[in-house]
Amino acid sequence: MNNINIYLVNYQNLNFVQNYQKYFKYLSKKEINKIKNNAVLDQVRSIVGLLFIKGFAAKNNFKLNLQKNKYGKPYLIDKNFYFNISHSNEITVIGISNNDLGIDLEYIEKESLTFYKDWTTKESFFKLIGKGLSMYNDKYEINFDNNQILYKNKNYYFKNY
Repeated sequence: MNNINIYLVNYQNLNFVQNYQKYFKYLSKKEINKIKNNAVLDQVRSIVGLLFIKGFAAKNNFKLNLQKNKYGKPYLIDKNFYFNISHSNEITVIGISNNDLGIDLEYIEKESLTFYKDWTTKESFFKLIGKGLSMYNDKYEINFDNNQILYKNKNYYFKNY
């Protein structure tokens, strides 16, 4: 059974931006070095996602040994759980599952709904496969009527909110 939990974190509500550097103590030197050259809000978004995943793993007694595939998708060595993170504006969304998943969040205007429905479906699928935008030209078929994507003779399911 595929169990997916989705968590939304609004870091503005946490007064996080003004105090984000105090959370560096919970990150490895490698994680800090990776994010510290980014703009402040990008650092905040990265810290929120990392801390959430670390906290979830600790709460559930999972060993957190993060690695990245050759396309940059993070994964766990021991495969105790799967996750994916996205953010838009002040919201970070974290998807956690017992199976691999992809998730995307975009702030949209009403008149752009069709474009963003298509975009978020594709981006979350690319993240699921683990190749990111490098697979943009791969052949796949999206069927919005039955929420399925056909890729390499396998059906993948998606849900838009």
